[in-house]
Amino acid sequence: MSEKDIVLRRYLSDNKRFTDLINGIAFGGKKVIHTGEIEDKDSVSVFQGNDKKIKRERDIIKKIVHNSQVVYIACENQMQIHYGMPIRTALYDDLTYEEQFHELKQKHRQNHDLKSSAEFLSGMKKTDYLVAVITFVCYYGIEEWDSHLTIKDMVKLPEGYDELDAYLMEHRLNLVSMMKIDPSVFHGELRELIALLQCNSNLQKIEDLVNKDNRYRYLSEETFETLMVLSDAKISFEEWKKYAKANQEGKVEYDMCRAFEQLEARGRQAGIQQGEQKLEQMNHLYSILIAEDRFEDLKKAVVDKDFREELYQKMQLV
Repeated sequence: MSEKDIVLRRYLSDNKRFTDLINGIAFGGKKVIHTGEIEDKDSVSVFQGNDKKIKRERDIIKKIVHNSQVVYIACENQMQIHYGMPIRTALYDDLTYEEQFHELKQKHRQNHDLKSSAEFLSGMKKTDYLVAVITFVCYYGIEEWDSHLTIKDMVKLPEGYDELDAYLMEHRLNLVSMMKIDPSVFHGELRELIALLQCNSNLQKIEDLVNKDNRYRYLSEETFETLMVLSDAKISFEEWKKYAKANQEGKVEYDMCRAFEQLEARGRQAGIQQGEQKLEQMNHLYSILIAEDRFEDLKKAVVDKDFREELYQKMQLV
């Protein structure tokens, strides 16, 4: 599992942030689900067959209890396009349903309360219900998701069997493009995080956001860390401390604007150093060609970049 996956899973596993996430993507920002209704659920699902054991681990899954009724909501974080995602999420959901079905059968077996032959065959009653399982795939990539959105899209029927298409199960993928969603549907720092990620490290856009609303300027440690990791900013925790300030409540916050300014300065310095190294390499090449009286090669190397790169390789100057 990559650092991005680990950090994002930890960040969104917080019940308050998970509530904000689901209310944003499923209810358009309306506060339908409340943090007090959320309980943690084991993210590992296991199915033990006669000769095979299937074990899968989700990124995040929560149990929501509303008016004594339950629903399971899961979130899979994707940094890259995954062409098999409909199958993957369908398996996750099916395993969660299978776990419920197995527990239900065990309960009836212990209670000895199955009466009819249909109940014995099924291991459950007609009046039994399973807890609904809903999985959202939150995609953080910049590229357009060009993968399949249903399992039906992934299969191909034999020629002449078109009538069977109506009987295929879709298993639709609940895809959420986090780089396109309106950040205002979120109410906590998830709003700032998504808005900043959508800037795609464009410092001018970041500066505009920060100047428009101070909430974008000072972020909690958790949000700042997640932003730094997801945006590929090469900055250590020790360096983060330079941008820490205590707010009026005494809570430490991080000045992400100054952090990105520092990163921009690093980029400029790295560019200068790279340019100096390239100039030194070029001068070394020219001095060798002059010493060897290779003036025709020298003339060509001055104007022909490909030829110059070729000489670098031959003379082991790279």
